[in-house]
Amino acid sequence: IEYKISGVYYEKPEKHNVALLYTPKNNSNFSIAFEFEKNFWEHPYSPYALMFKDEAIEYRFGFEFAPLKSFPIRAGLVYTESPIIIMDPKTTLTLGTGKQFGNTILDLALSYNNLSYTFYDLFPASLGDINNLDCEDCDKVYESNLKFLATVRVNF
Repeated sequence: IEYKISGVYYEKPEKHNVALLYTPKNNSNFSIAFEFEKNFWEHPYSPYALMFKDEAIEYRFGFEFAPLKSFPIRAGLVYTESPIIIMDPKTTLTLGTGKQFGNTILDLALSYNNLSYTFYDLFPASLGDINNLDCEDCDKVYESNLKFLATVRVNF
């Protein structure tokens, strides 16, 4: 994609995926899923090519156990490598459940992830520090995110 606005650049990655889903024949209330995804970028014209990796990998693992006449238990783990060089991989844990009441479906989900990366000082001592790209004086930033999601779906 080429934008007419100066300085805007976007590149869509090439993706390779492999996924497996296992449900035992003797227990249809239980399933395990695994997915592997690898993204590839080429940065021939990007002014930011030195900041990005050429590839990033993501692993997803999850399971669902649904006892009869009860709320199903869903859990998962997602490990994502960052395409940006200065960012560490992100790990996300998920947990959820759901229930159908006639034509209404209620789903509840919880996810937690943590992420760390280096970032330039927001308040540099002098303006000369802004152009220092070696990150000697960068700050290490740690982020933790906890999300709760509730959805209600009504079928007509």
